[in-house]
Amino acid sequence: MVLNIAIFVMSPYGPRETTYIYRTGNDDFLVTCRLSNEPALCCISHECGGIDHFFALVSGKVGKEYDKILNDFEQLDELKSVSQKITQVELDGGTLQGALKSISDLFDYIMKYIRMHPEDTICVHLDVTGGFRHASMMMLPLIQLLRYNGIQVGKVLYSNFFVKPAIVEDAIELLDMFSLVGGADNFVSFGDVTRLQSYFAGKKMVSNPLKQLLDAMDSLSDTIRICVSYSAMNQVLIHLNYALTQYKDFVASMKKKLGRQELFFSKMITKIEEEYSSILPHGNRNVSPVAIITWCVQKGFLQQAITFYTEWLPQYLVKDHFIDFIDSKIKKACQSQEKGYSSWENVLFRTYMPPNGIDLDDYQPVSLQACTNNAYKKGWSSQHFFKTISGKSDRFESFVKRARDLASFVDESEIVDTIFTLPKKDLVRLVVVKSIPKGVDRRDFLEKRLSKTKTADWMIIESVIRLSKKDFNTIFCISEEKNEIIAGKSNTREKVFETLLNQKKISITMNRKSFLRFIFLYSQNVMMIRNRFNHADNDFMGEEADQRISQQLIESLQLLQKKIV
Repeated sequence: MVLNIAIFVMSPYGPRETTYIYRTGNDDFLVTCRLSNEPALCCISHECGGIDHFFALVSGKVGKEYDKILNDFEQLDELKSVSQKITQVELDGGTLQGALKSISDLFDYIMKYIRMHPEDTICVHLDVTGGFRHASMMMLPLIQLLRYNGIQVGKVLYSNFFVKPAIVEDAIELLDMFSLVGGADNFVSFGDVTRLQSYFAGKKMVSNPLKQLLDAMDSLSDTIRICVSYSAMNQVLIHLNYALTQYKDFVASMKKKLGRQELFFSKMITKIEEEYSSILPHGNRNVSPVAIITWCVQKGFLQQAITFYTEWLPQYLVKDHFIDFIDSKIKKACQSQEKGYSSWENVLFRTYMPPNGIDLDDYQPVSLQACTNNAYKKGWSSQHFFKTISGKSDRFESFVKRARDLASFVDESEIVDTIFTLPKKDLVRLVVVKSIPKGVDRRDFLEKRLSKTKTADWMIIESVIRLSKKDFNTIFCISEEKNEIIAGKSNTREKVFETLLNQKKISITMNRKSFLRFIFLYSQNVMMIRNRFNHADNDFMGEEADQRISQQLIESLQLLQKKIV
């Protein structure tokens, strides 16, 4: 059973209240009323076959005349049995802030009514005529709140006695414009076209060019979500660009003949086009994978950016001749290792090794502890060291950053005492305390270490060198195997391509230094991304880790803009 409830802000009236004859827009309903609330409520009752319950927002001033006003509802038979049919809700103050509290209270009353009728379908109707000037503004958040909670919203009516003859107008279209703007914003911000589709689905007059545009927007939304191939993405972008162009031409040709909804929507096209301009094709040129991945990162579509970055770029670099093969055996060797889930180009970038191997020299994989020791002995700054170990282990990186931050904000003379006041699970305290030999005075030991290292940041950082391998791996959640290889893997891939260039096995069409830097970052990013998704702990997750991945993706993508044409 459908139960119809009506909400209104009760209005006062003077002793000489004028009587008006109200009609609907299609003239199928006439009613004579004095109270401004009554025409809209009568219309709702007429079209729904009666109103089962009323919720009246009542201000303090109106509350003093509440019973008298109710008695003067001349046309609404439902209000004759007041105690059973109406719920009075206090309208707080007369300010917008107070009104919002009242809306919250009203929502609670509505939900209570719904819970009392679990077997019924509740349809909420609103009269936005009465009350303060901001009464209609109050109804907007209420409508959004009702819809968000899955409650059906029916008629939204306004009794307009400022025109002759007086008329009861449907206000839902005006309020729904906020849904239209919200839908356009969702597409601009998140690539989500659901709200726009929902808005236009209920409209009778929607042009074919707009339908085609919405379809193209929906295709892009799906394509971004499921992470398709570059060729598929490119076709979708071509389709979207064509649909946008066609719709703009349609809007220009129609001029003032557009329907109200489309006229309003057409004002948002420029913004939509601006937000997507970097990935829309221009002329006959396809959008590069670099542009699409960059756009995904900037929009916060990190999952998609990661997938496109790892899978698209190797093929793109080969196909677009960033790399050319002087020795065809390299290509054949990679093709022989190709698997169904990974292209031969990915093999080239991730695992390929020359038949005779390479001279790794300083590129030999070493543990993070060894890296720390080498950096300390070479007199590196903590900033330089931090950049070097970036992407190797989020937890270790957090430790180094924490050490640098403490050294920056705490006076060196107080650093030792500060360490012992930190929470026991704080990484700095955990590492430093664990590194102190048993049976020695802890403060004295650290003071001597500080005197030798000269700087507070390195006194903390070099403590990891004194940890046992087992303690190091436990504290930083690193497997023994990973501790051995994590420091050198990116450098290894860089050395492979450097060797191929030196031996003239490949040629490149971009700056050598930039190319090798890209190889290093690509390998590092792939490793960091794999850690993000393959580790059970949270060290590779979270906003900070995602920000780091985003920054390194952008840095490596910018390097590809240095191709020599």
